[in-house]
Amino acid sequence: MGNSAQLSGRRTYAKHIPIGNSGTDVQAKVVTDSSTVMNNNANNVDIDREMTLLAKNQLNYNFYIQQVNHEVKMMKTAITGGA
Repeated sequence: MGNSAQLSGRRTYAKHIPIGNSGTDVQAKVVTDSSTVMNNNANNVDIDREMTLLAKNQLNYNFYIQQVNHEVKMMKTAITGGA
């Protein structure tokens, strides 16, 4: 049991994430945005913008879930014959 085979994937595109021994490890890259103005607390996050993006994302999510639910309901109706 000590000699376990390692999972290895085949990459068909250079930017795919490697699996097992199929390529080099992914390296993290830290990006600092120094082009925006810092607040008094040395933080450059705009809470209003972040909350707006969060609300937009939530609306998109709700819309897509409704669409998927509608499609599933239509398929179910087609399969069962409306019963």
